[in-house]
Amino acid sequence: MSINEKKLERIFSDLNKKYLKKFIENYFIFGEKNLSGLKDKRIFYPSNHLSHFDSFLIPLILNNHGLPPSSIIAGKNLDVWPLNKIISRETGAIFVDRKKIEEGNMKTKKEELIKIKKSVEDVVSGGKSLMVFLEGGRSYDGKIMESPKERYPKEYLSQILNQNKDKGEYFGVNIAINYKPHTIEKPFLEAVKFFKGKFFPLYLGFDILAFLTQPIRKKPTAYVNFGEPYPLKEFIEKQDYRGLTNFAKEEVKRLYEEIK
Repeated sequence: MSINEKKLERIFSDLNKKYLKKFIENYFIFGEKNLSGLKDKRIFYPSNHLSHFDSFLIPLILNNHGLPPSSIIAGKNLDVWPLNKIISRETGAIFVDRKKIEEGNMKTKKEELIKIKKSVEDVVSGGKSLMVFLEGGRSYDGKIMESPKERYPKEYLSQILNQNKDKGEYFGVNIAINYKPHTIEKPFLEAVKFFKGKFFPLYLGFDILAFLTQPIRKKPTAYVNFGEPYPLKEFIEKQDYRGLTNFAKEEVKRLYEEIK
Protein backbone atom coordinates (compact mmCIF):
# COMPACT_ATOMS: atom_id res chain seq x y z
CA MET A 1 0.00 0.00 0.00
CA SER A 2 1.75 3.12 -1.28
CA ILE A 3 0.98 6.43 0.45
CA ASN A 4 1.97 9.64 -1.29
CA GLU A 5 3.05 11.63 1.74
CA LYS A 6 3.75 14.81 -0.25
CA LYS A 7 0.21 14.75 -1.62
CA LEU A 8 -1.16 14.19 1.87
CA GLU A 9 0.80 17.16 3.21
CA ARG A 10 -0.71 19.36 0.47
CA ILE A 11 -4.21 18.13 1.33
CA PHE A 12 -3.76 18.73 5.06
CA SER A 13 -2.21 22.14 4.41
CA ASP A 14 -5.18 23.14 2.24
CA LEU A 15 -7.59 21.83 4.85
CA ASN A 16 -5.93 23.87 7.57
CA LYS A 17 -5.57 27.08 5.58
CA LYS A 18 -8.48 27.15 3.14
CA TYR A 19 -11.28 24.72 3.83
CA LEU A 20 -11.62 23.72 7.47
CA LYS A 21 -13.46 26.86 8.55
CA LYS A 22 -15.81 26.59 5.58
CA PHE A 23 -17.32 23.39 6.95
CA ILE A 24 -16.94 23.43 10.73
CA GLU A 25 -16.89 26.21 13.29
CA ASN A 26 -14.09 24.62 15.28
CA TYR A 27 -12.85 21.31 16.61
CA PHE A 28 -11.79 20.22 20.07
CA ILE A 29 -9.47 17.35 20.93
CA PHE A 30 -9.82 15.22 24.05
CA GLY A 31 -7.23 12.67 25.17
CA GLU A 32 -4.57 14.58 23.29
CA LYS A 33 -1.85 13.23 25.59
CA ASN A 34 -2.66 9.73 24.30
CA LEU A 35 -1.17 10.64 20.92
CA SER A 36 2.33 11.18 22.30
CA GLY A 37 4.90 8.43 21.95
CA LEU A 38 3.17 6.75 18.99
CA LYS A 39 5.38 7.98 16.17
CA ASP A 40 7.41 4.77 15.82
CA LYS A 41 4.49 2.39 16.46
CA ARG A 42 2.05 0.64 14.15
CA ILE A 43 -1.40 1.81 15.18
CA PHE A 44 -4.87 0.38 14.66
CA TYR A 45 -7.39 3.22 14.96
CA PRO A 46 -11.00 1.98 15.40
CA SER A 47 -13.58 4.79 15.33
CA ASN A 48 -17.29 5.42 15.13
CA HIS A 49 -18.58 7.07 11.96
CA LEU A 50 -21.02 9.99 11.73
CA SER A 51 -19.97 12.03 8.70
CA HIS A 52 -17.85 11.96 5.57
CA PHE A 53 -15.89 14.71 7.30
CA ASP A 54 -14.58 12.09 9.78
CA SER A 55 -12.27 10.86 7.01
CA PHE A 56 -10.68 14.30 6.75
CA LEU A 57 -10.68 15.57 10.32
CA ILE A 58 -9.22 12.57 12.18
CA PRO A 59 -6.26 12.13 9.78
CA LEU A 60 -5.73 15.91 9.90
CA ILE A 61 -5.42 15.80 13.70
CA LEU A 62 -3.04 12.83 13.54
CA ASN A 63 -0.92 14.64 10.96
CA ASN A 64 -0.86 17.83 13.05
CA HIS A 65 0.53 15.74 15.93
CA GLY A 66 3.36 14.45 13.78
CA LEU A 67 2.01 10.92 13.39
CA PRO A 68 2.67 9.01 10.16
CA PRO A 69 -0.27 8.75 7.74
CA SER A 70 -2.42 5.65 8.05
CA SER A 71 -4.45 3.81 5.47
CA ILE A 72 -8.21 4.32 5.79
CA ILE A 73 -10.90 1.80 4.93
CA ALA A 74 -13.59 3.77 3.11
CA GLY A 75 -16.79 2.99 1.24
CA LYS A 76 -16.57 2.56 -2.51
CA ASN A 77 -19.09 5.41 -2.85
CA LEU A 78 -16.18 7.77 -2.11
CA ASP A 79 -14.21 6.40 -5.05
CA VAL A 80 -15.92 8.79 -7.46
CA TRP A 81 -15.06 12.23 -8.81
CA PRO A 82 -14.42 14.67 -7.17
CA LEU A 83 -13.97 12.78 -3.87
CA ASN A 84 -11.44 10.33 -5.25
CA LYS A 85 -9.23 13.30 -6.11
CA ILE A 86 -8.94 13.94 -2.37
CA ILE A 87 -9.34 10.48 -0.84
CA SER A 88 -7.44 8.49 -3.44
CA ARG A 89 -5.42 5.33 -3.42
CA GLU A 90 -2.31 7.52 -3.24
CA THR A 91 -3.43 8.64 0.22
CA GLY A 92 -3.76 5.08 1.45
CA ALA A 93 -7.51 4.63 1.02
CA ILE A 94 -8.87 1.08 0.79
CA PHE A 95 -12.20 1.32 -1.02
CA VAL A 96 -14.67 -1.37 0.01
CA ASP A 97 -17.89 -2.26 -1.81
CA ARG A 98 -20.04 -3.10 1.19
CA LYS A 99 -23.04 -3.86 -1.03
CA LYS A 100 -21.17 -6.74 -2.67
CA ILE A 101 -20.27 -8.16 0.73
CA GLU A 102 -23.68 -7.76 2.32
CA GLU A 103 -26.01 -8.33 -0.65
CA GLY A 104 -23.94 -9.87 -3.42
CA ASN A 105 -23.79 -13.50 -4.51
CA MET A 106 -21.08 -15.86 -3.32
CA LYS A 107 -18.78 -15.00 -6.24
CA THR A 108 -18.90 -11.21 -5.86
CA LYS A 109 -18.66 -11.45 -2.06
CA LYS A 110 -15.59 -13.69 -2.32
CA GLU A 111 -13.94 -11.35 -4.84
CA GLU A 112 -14.47 -8.34 -2.58
CA LEU A 113 -13.17 -10.14 0.52
CA ILE A 114 -10.06 -11.26 -1.40
CA LYS A 115 -9.48 -7.63 -2.44
CA ILE A 116 -9.77 -6.48 1.18
CA LYS A 117 -7.36 -9.20 2.27
CA LYS A 118 -4.78 -8.13 -0.32
CA SER A 119 -5.14 -4.46 0.65
CA VAL A 120 -4.68 -5.13 4.38
CA GLU A 121 -1.77 -7.44 3.54
CA ASP A 122 -0.12 -4.50 1.74
CA VAL A 123 -0.75 -2.20 4.72
CA VAL A 124 0.93 -4.61 7.13
CA SER A 125 3.82 -5.49 4.83
CA GLY A 126 4.42 -1.77 4.25
CA GLY A 127 4.57 -1.09 7.99
CA LYS A 128 1.60 1.31 7.84
CA SER A 129 -1.06 2.06 10.43
CA LEU A 130 -4.73 1.43 9.72
CA MET A 131 -7.84 3.48 10.53
CA VAL A 132 -11.20 1.71 10.45
CA PHE A 133 -14.76 2.90 10.91
CA LEU A 134 -15.95 -0.26 12.60
CA GLU A 135 -19.62 0.43 11.88
CA GLY A 136 -18.95 0.37 8.17
CA GLY A 137 -21.21 3.18 6.98
CA ARG A 138 -22.29 6.36 8.71
CA SER A 139 -24.81 6.31 11.51
CA TYR A 140 -28.05 7.79 10.18
CA ASP A 141 -29.88 7.81 13.50
CA GLY A 142 -27.08 9.04 15.75
CA LYS A 143 -26.63 5.68 17.48
CA ILE A 144 -23.10 4.37 17.58
CA MET A 145 -21.28 1.03 17.59
CA GLU A 146 -24.42 -1.13 17.60
CA SER A 147 -23.09 -3.66 15.11
CA PRO A 148 -19.33 -3.16 14.51
CA LYS A 149 -17.84 -5.22 11.70
CA GLU A 150 -15.34 -7.91 12.70
CA ARG A 151 -13.89 -8.53 9.24
CA TYR A 152 -11.34 -5.69 9.39
CA PRO A 153 -9.84 -6.50 12.83
CA LYS A 154 -9.83 -10.17 11.81
CA GLU A 155 -7.87 -9.53 8.63
CA TYR A 156 -5.51 -7.10 10.34
CA LEU A 157 -4.58 -9.48 13.16
CA SER A 158 -4.26 -12.35 10.71
CA GLN A 159 -1.85 -10.49 8.45
CA ILE A 160 0.37 -9.38 11.34
CA LEU A 161 0.68 -13.01 12.49
CA ASN A 162 1.11 -14.46 8.99
CA GLN A 163 3.86 -11.99 8.14
CA ASN A 164 5.66 -12.73 11.41
CA LYS A 165 5.80 -9.08 12.38
CA ASP A 166 7.10 -7.89 15.74
CA LYS A 167 3.87 -8.00 17.78
CA GLY A 168 5.26 -5.55 20.32
CA GLU A 169 5.18 -2.75 17.73
CA TYR A 170 1.39 -2.86 17.35
CA PHE A 171 -1.01 -0.79 19.43
CA GLY A 172 -4.63 0.22 19.30
CA VAL A 173 -6.03 3.71 19.88
CA ASN A 174 -9.81 3.92 20.02
CA ILE A 175 -11.46 7.10 18.73
CA ALA A 176 -14.87 8.70 19.23
CA ILE A 177 -16.08 11.62 17.16
CA ASN A 178 -19.14 13.84 17.53
CA TYR A 179 -20.56 17.01 15.98
CA LYS A 180 -22.74 19.62 17.66
CA PRO A 181 -25.44 20.62 17.01
CA HIS A 182 -25.37 18.22 14.03
CA THR A 183 -23.21 16.81 11.25
CA ILE A 184 -22.63 18.63 7.97
CA GLU A 185 -24.96 16.19 6.18
CA LYS A 186 -27.79 16.38 8.72
CA PRO A 187 -30.19 18.64 6.74
CA PHE A 188 -30.07 16.21 3.80
CA LEU A 189 -29.52 12.96 5.68
CA GLU A 190 -33.07 11.65 5.29
CA ALA A 191 -32.85 12.11 1.52
CA VAL A 192 -29.41 10.45 1.45
CA LYS A 193 -30.77 7.54 3.48
CA PHE A 194 -33.79 7.19 1.19
CA PHE A 195 -31.70 6.98 -2.00
CA LYS A 196 -28.97 4.79 -0.50
CA GLY A 197 -28.80 1.57 -2.48
CA LYS A 198 -31.61 2.78 -4.80
CA PHE A 199 -30.35 5.58 -7.00
CA PHE A 200 -26.68 6.39 -6.55
CA PRO A 201 -26.57 9.75 -8.42
CA LEU A 202 -29.12 11.29 -6.03
CA TYR A 203 -27.53 9.56 -3.01
CA LEU A 204 -24.19 11.16 -3.88
CA GLY A 205 -25.81 14.38 -5.07
CA PHE A 206 -27.43 15.16 -1.74
CA ASP A 207 -24.14 14.51 0.06
CA ILE A 208 -22.33 16.89 -2.27
CA LEU A 209 -25.13 19.44 -1.84
CA ALA A 210 -24.70 19.25 1.94
CA PHE A 211 -21.02 20.14 1.67
CA LEU A 212 -21.53 22.81 -1.01
CA THR A 213 -24.17 24.61 1.07
CA GLN A 214 -22.44 24.21 4.42
CA PRO A 215 -20.46 27.47 4.10
CA ILE A 216 -23.78 29.41 4.10
CA ARG A 217 -25.40 27.40 6.92
CA LYS A 218 -24.69 27.26 10.64
CA LYS A 219 -21.50 25.29 11.03
CA PRO A 220 -21.14 22.43 13.51
CA THR A 221 -18.35 22.07 16.04
CA ALA A 222 -16.48 18.78 16.05
CA TYR A 223 -15.27 16.88 19.11
CA VAL A 224 -12.70 14.09 18.84
CA ASN A 225 -11.76 11.91 21.81
CA PHE A 226 -8.67 9.67 21.67
CA GLY A 227 -8.43 6.74 24.07
CA GLU A 228 -5.33 5.43 25.79
CA PRO A 229 -3.03 3.29 23.61
CA TYR A 230 -3.19 -0.43 24.35
CA PRO A 231 -0.95 -3.27 23.12
CA LEU A 232 -2.32 -5.58 20.45
CA LYS A 233 0.18 -8.35 21.19
CA GLU A 234 -2.21 -10.62 23.09
CA PHE A 235 -5.00 -10.11 20.54
CA ILE A 236 -2.53 -11.00 17.75
CA GLU A 237 -1.17 -14.11 19.45
CA LYS A 238 -4.65 -15.44 20.20
CA GLN A 239 -6.09 -14.14 16.92
CA ASP A 240 -8.86 -12.77 19.10
CA TYR A 241 -10.46 -10.45 16.56
CA ARG A 242 -13.84 -10.77 18.26
CA GLY A 243 -12.33 -9.72 21.59
CA LEU A 244 -10.61 -6.76 19.92
CA THR A 245 -13.84 -5.69 18.21
CA ASN A 246 -15.86 -5.91 21.42
CA PHE A 247 -13.20 -4.05 23.41
CA ALA A 248 -13.07 -1.27 20.81
CA LYS A 249 -16.87 -1.12 20.69
CA GLU A 250 -17.25 -0.57 24.43
CA GLU A 251 -14.34 1.86 24.62
CA VAL A 252 -15.57 3.96 21.70
CA LYS A 253 -19.02 4.11 23.29
CA ARG A 254 -17.43 5.25 26.57
CA LEU A 255 -15.30 7.86 24.81
CA TYR A 256 -18.36 9.06 22.91
CA GLU A 257 -20.32 9.57 26.12
CA GLU A 258 -17.57 11.95 27.27
CA ILE A 259 -18.15 14.21 24.26
CA LYS A 260 -21.86 13.60 23.71
